[in-house]
Amino acid sequence: AATSSNSGRFAAMPPHRQPSLIIFALAKSICIISFLKFCDMRRLKSFLHFRMANLENNPKIRYLWKLNYNSGRLKFSTKIFDSMKRLILFVAALMIAGVCMAQEQKSIAETVREVIMSRRSIRKYKSVTVGRDTLQQILQAGINAPNGMNKQSWEIRVVDNPVLLESIKDAMAQANPGNKMARDCFRGAPVVVFIANDTKYDFSPIDCGLLAGNMMLSAWSMDVGSVCLGSPVRFIASPEDPSCEAIKAVQQKLGFSEGYQMIICIGFGYPDESPKAKPRDESKYRFVEL
Repeated sequence: AATSSNSGRFAAMPPHRQPSLIIFALAKSICIISFLKFCDMRRLKSFLHFRMANLENNPKIRYLWKLNYNSGRLKFSTKIFDSMKRLILFVAALMIAGVCMAQEQKSIAETVREVIMSRRSIRKYKSVTVGRDTLQQILQAGINAPNGMNKQSWEIRVVDNPVLLESIKDAMAQANPGNKMARDCFRGAPVVVFIANDTKYDFSPIDCGLLAGNMMLSAWSMDVGSVCLGSPVRFIASPEDPSCEAIKAVQQKLGFSEGYQMIICIGFGYPDESPKAKPRDESKYRFVEL
């Protein structure tokens, strides 16, 4: 299958790819200052030449310029003109840097909110695999989720090989003959991530939920859709026929450590649908007053 190199609509956001806001603003400022420094100032001089008649008799202004009507052209005192130009460039640089920093800061806040509010559960995917460089970024975002006492009480297995994924589907169907959706419970996702929690730590399921949330939001920031899946956990970890050799082989292949049990799966892939947002019940939250 072809590998997509799409970097996503929010690809400018990852900090490892971008300079700081200050450096970015200064870079813009330097470019504009360089342009102003080397631009032709003749139009400015010509404009002032026509205005000079009104300034010539003003004692407060006269000392700023020395007039020399040689061939009908106005010549500024070099020292005064250079000082004015430096002042203009300095003020322009400060203004540009301030505007750029404000715009970049606003952009970060808006982009984070847009990623969160626009994410949808995807159940129809394109037949394009997700590159491992993109998956690495998703996994890094996941393991940087907040977690209790920094126990990092999770284990993750990523299956992106289509042949292996098909064998897992076949095994689930064999071990769960009474459930017709067993084979198609991955919703066509070309990549499936299996997450297990530490059974010895009671808050581990919460940690795994935070991990999954980070992964899905990170994926969406790079145009990769996702769907949170619970049924594969039952079909693999608690099948109808526990003695099925095929499902035992899958359990062994995933190879979670002793004391860890599968708790959630996430399907990843490039969306082939654009579902609308479902209404949310805002009555579920409220502020507690005195």
